[in-house]
Amino acid sequence: EESKARLNYAFRILLRVVASYFAPLVILLDDIQWSDAATLDLIEVLITDRDNPSGLMVIGVYRSNEVDETHILSQVVCQLESKADQADFMLTEIKIGNLDLEQTNEIIMVLLSIDESDKTLGLARVCHKRSYGNVFSLLVFLEMLKVEGLLEFNIGEFKWTWDEERILSETAATANVVDLMRQKMEKLPLDVRNRLPLAAC
Repeated sequence: EESKARLNYAFRILLRVVASYFAPLVILLDDIQWSDAATLDLIEVLITDRDNPSGLMVIGVYRSNEVDETHILSQVVCQLESKADQADFMLTEIKIGNLDLEQTNEIIMVLLSIDESDKTLGLARVCHKRSYGNVFSLLVFLEMLKVEGLLEFNIGEFKWTWDEERILSETAATANVVDLMRQKMEKLPLDVRNRLPLAAC
């Protein structure tokens, strides 16, 4: 318990020093649904530090479908909500869902610099079906289409071209982007594939 208190104190001092040079300091923590109790305790200690004179913003990103009321993260969030007024900080929750077809189409229009929505709607349908409306999956899928030559920029016509039927047929074996990523990894050299599990830790 004493070593934990010393560690928390050291992190508070470190953050105060860093925040004094880079104010406001923004810390982004991704996939915090996988954090252990000690890490979440440390985050709480840093957020509730009233003696930090500089601005600190902690952005915690997590997958809500992996967190229920009994999850440790839910408990920490409840504790922070109860301490917000007393410790003088704000806690804001923003829920982000998957894209619908229209939003998928708008992103594709922006990425391909196309102003008319009906020109990209067919491509958007295919992309939405393969990505399930997940933004990251959508971008990965579009990149894969480009790499595989299914989405090309025609220099002569100065526009992007694609064939929806060809995209549907050539990506039919991959129900979603996870399958695409798996196939992409299988094309890597064997020594790289063997190192991937180590890099993922």
